[in-house]
Amino acid sequence: MSRQKGSRNRKPSKQAIASYYKLLAHKADEGDTYAAAKLVELDLFEKTVIKNMPEKTPQ
Repeated sequence: MSRQKGSRNRKPSKQAIASYYKLLAHKADEGDTYAAAKLVELDLFEKTVIKNMPEKTPQ
């Protein structure tokens, strides 16, 4: 099943992800506890899961 012609990709761009991260950081600085908690969660995820993943080997 292919996607419809002209529809947008579901995966956000690296630029969009960076802007979401900046928005979370800005909201956390303003006192939003949910945004601060999400930043902590993302940091822990990066430190524990992503850095322990095996390297991809080219096929």
